[in-house]
Amino acid sequence: MVSLGVNRIGMEATNPDQIASGGYDFVISSHVLEHVANPIQALWEWVRVLKDDGLFVLVVPHKDGTFDHRRPVTSLHHLIQDFDRKTTEADTTHLEEILALHDLRKDPEAGDFEAFRERSMKNLENRCLHHHVFDTRLAVESVHHVGLQLLSVELSLPYHIVILAQKQKANKETCNDPFRGSVSTPCWSSPFPSDQRNLSR
Repeated sequence: MVSLGVNRIGMEATNPDQIASGGYDFVISSHVLEHVANPIQALWEWVRVLKDDGLFVLVVPHKDGTFDHRRPVTSLHHLIQDFDRKTTEADTTHLEEILALHDLRKDPEAGDFEAFRERSMKNLENRCLHHHVFDTRLAVESVHHVGLQLLSVELSLPYHIVILAQKQKANKETCNDPFRGSVSTPCWSSPFPSDQRNLSR
């Protein structure tokens, strides 16, 4: 098993270059991806270290239950742009939005606004910021984008999105339409209001 985060193994989640390709049966990322400035790069690296048919568990917070609830959901297009631009962890693109919309009532450990601002300005050191904001559709589309076969999407209050996916062999295609809602309503149901509004459109 490998659990990939910034501090777990002393290297960047977007560049675990000390880990050989195709060596792990499963990878777990729990509440890491939202802290990464280049999520698609991280996902590609996590796929790289998986064996064929290896399992990937992704847990990210749904915006509705967190201090991000005032912020707009990040688009997949934006995540792809960050990948294409080779965005690094020094990126501060979202800092102004975070300072304006972060709900400190839901983040008591952050202290008052000045303490939060000071901590946020040192994000390259502490990695506290949520660069990107996820709802269920974005989490699903991100995993699909890197070629993984979705197996399960589970949602639970207060804010968990849990995705189980599998790395396919090179000659095998994914079939993620039931999870993506490409043809009909997605096969997952959600307790989160913003998901429910989006699905009813």
